[in-house]
Amino acid sequence: MPLKAKKPAEELQPRERGALLTFQELMELPPLSFLVEETLVQGSFALMYGAPKAGKTFLALDMALSVAAGRTWQGRETQRGHVLYVSAEGTGGLPQRVTAWIESARLDDLERKRLTQNFRVWRNPVNLCSQDETAGLIGAIRDEQLDPVLIVVDTLARCFVGNENSAEDMGKFIAGVDSLRDAFPGATVLVIHHQGKDEEKGARGSTALRGAIDTGIRLHTHKRDSQIG
Repeated sequence: MPLKAKKPAEELQPRERGALLTFQELMELPPLSFLVEETLVQGSFALMYGAPKAGKTFLALDMALSVAAGRTWQGRETQRGHVLYVSAEGTGGLPQRVTAWIESARLDDLERKRLTQNFRVWRNPVNLCSQDETAGLIGAIRDEQLDPVLIVVDTLARCFVGNENSAEDMGKFIAGVDSLRDAFPGATVLVIHHQGKDEEKGARGSTALRGAIDTGIRLHTHKRDSQIG
């Protein structure tokens, strides 16, 4: 069901980082800081992509839960905060995955409390190419009084309406991602996407997407040789 914006999309705040800066103001900007050490920069646009069954959702969920609980991720420090996981392909099996993660991570009482307070799931597709639907999602997050440090979009295909190979259509999606980052300054948006047919060309779709991201994370699997005998 499409989200309804509580106020017109044109009333959304403009991009603060697009303001005109003097040379002195530029040099006084704070240095970049990491949401996930050496992996995700705070306030950035990141893309995680790979072939089917490469474990994209598994890895993204692992990262998201670690940030919400305030745990290290794969040995890397994280900045704890609210996390919104847009599970646009459905929540079937998600509770089981989260339960398995909690058991494997051996969370203590404080980490469990943090996870409960900080982690939220949106279980419907959101057309981020639509200003109105994007504004509706922002309104829903604000209604819950959340200030997310990480928003995971799983997957691009389910939150996109148009032709992925069109720079114009992809530009609308990128604008939707930017609106999320504008609404929640400092929030990193991590989009899960599929790999193209040509593995060397990277993520599927228009090169406008690859030009817009700050970080690209490519997942690939290694086939093990097997012998019979």
